[in-house]
Amino acid sequence: MENQIMVIPLEWAAIHPEPLLAYLYVYVLLQFVLLSAAELQLIWLQLTV
Repeated sequence: MENQIMVIPLEWAAIHPEPLLAYLYVYVLLQFVLLSAAELQLIWLQLTV
């Protein structure tokens, strides 16, 4: 079920570029949030040690 969400047919993407851009934006945003969470965890570990 999750794999179907991740895979976007190229033909559909060519016809509908807007949802693909939105998907890409959300992906980048998630990567940024995960990176920030990892950095905060490292800072927290340095403070607690």
